[in-house]
Amino acid sequence: MNDDPLHVNPNHENSPEVLPEAEVLNAELETDDLSRRIHKVKISRHSGVVQSIKVNRKIKSPQHSSQGRNPFHTLSYNWMQSCLGFIEAFPLYGHVAHHIHQTQVEEDVVAFVERNAAVSEKIISQDAESQEITYEIDQRFTFELNRRISQLNQYKRAEKSFARGQLLAILAEYEAFIADLLRLAIAKRPEAFISADSKISVYEVIRGTDLNQLREVVIEDRIESLQRDSHIEQVKFIFGRLKLNLPDPKSLREFGEICERRNVITHGNGRVNRSYTSKLKELGYPASEIPEIGSELSISLRYLRRSLARVFQMGFFTLHIVWQHLEPEHCEQSVSTLVDAAHDFLVAGYTKISGRISEFILNEKSPANEKHKAYSIINLALSVYLDNDISPDDTAKRVEKILAKRDWSIVGPIFNLALHCVRGQHDDLPRLIDLAIDEGLTEGNLLTWALFTKARREQTFRDKIKDRFGIEIEAPTE
Repeated sequence: MNDDPLHVNPNHENSPEVLPEAEVLNAELETDDLSRRIHKVKISRHSGVVQSIKVNRKIKSPQHSSQGRNPFHTLSYNWMQSCLGFIEAFPLYGHVAHHIHQTQVEEDVVAFVERNAAVSEKIISQDAESQEITYEIDQRFTFELNRRISQLNQYKRAEKSFARGQLLAILAEYEAFIADLLRLAIAKRPEAFISADSKISVYEVIRGTDLNQLREVVIEDRIESLQRDSHIEQVKFIFGRLKLNLPDPKSLREFGEICERRNVITHGNGRVNRSYTSKLKELGYPASEIPEIGSELSISLRYLRRSLARVFQMGFFTLHIVWQHLEPEHCEQSVSTLVDAAHDFLVAGYTKISGRISEFILNEKSPANEKHKAYSIINLALSVYLDNDISPDDTAKRVEKILAKRDWSIVGPIFNLALHCVRGQHDDLPRLIDLAIDEGLTEGNLLTWALFTKARREQTFRDKIKDRFGIEIEAPTE
């Protein structure tokens, strides 16, 4: 596992399929520094549709092999990749669905009316920003108009169902994840999760071939039983059995509301019922924030994105707390994985989630060592510096407040460069980059680290890359 928080690991197990090492493209490059940058991309199409994309690279070294990888680490990585996929794809799908019904179908109805009806009345607002037009349409066109309006309503219903389905999919993924986490936890500490008086049927004993099979039956029965409880009760059960402090009340409350909303959508067609309101009261919601019984719960794109973040965080933080507790000898690997995740979210542009992960690493009970704390402070400062929703003045103040968590008076060239970048101080970039390269900073770091997101816009930065590595890079788009 790479301890470098700002390094994007090219050997994640879910990366595009790796082909055997490619033939040397040019024998003259065999011993040249550029030879290690030669890759092949194979794109397969059928009937014009992309079927697969395969990238070749050097064969994985043993330390990066998925064989023998810590199962907690594998689960952590897979959960993060699933959630990144949800966060990237689901809002996009929602926008597409909205575009189809509003831009295409709705505009089609309007165009039909405008072609076949006469204007009866037109009202325009004083600022001319909005207008309302009444038309008179001949009866012979009403059948077709009603058909088109009916189609529009069908699209609107489908869009609403699609948004609901996305929320259900997120929690279905979470349920599969938490079951996997329980399997790992029970395997490590069975006495904490399975009581001594647990029983197994004679039939299972007769059918079983060995003790391991019987053990699996007991574990799966226990997991199945636990999953009948609410998601909040499952979290409380895991933390309680391991004698760990529960996540903060705000996180539990928001996570609980998402789960209860899913139940209302699944069993009540999205209409608030007494069960939902009573659950929200139990979670600590004030009466002013609890909707009335009978009102409809909507799933907006904003709510969906926020729910994705909350569900991801609940699962991710629970996993790492459990991992660190059950395998204290692997705490450093857990923290390193968290640091990598914070950086991956920065690269993807999700600064708020990245910031929450960094704050989690920096909490007072964290087993993070000084190096990982320093990395996380930089990542936390970056989560503010790269957040376009924060004003420049507020950004500078908040970045300095975060950096004040540590004494930076004695640091090496790489951290010195990092401090200048996160403060937006780019005047001395060429010299600082040279010093950092001499300390071990690589071209890959300069090209991929989120730390250099804004620095890469500077011509002096791009000139230095060309000067040191012979690579010309284009200015990134805003």
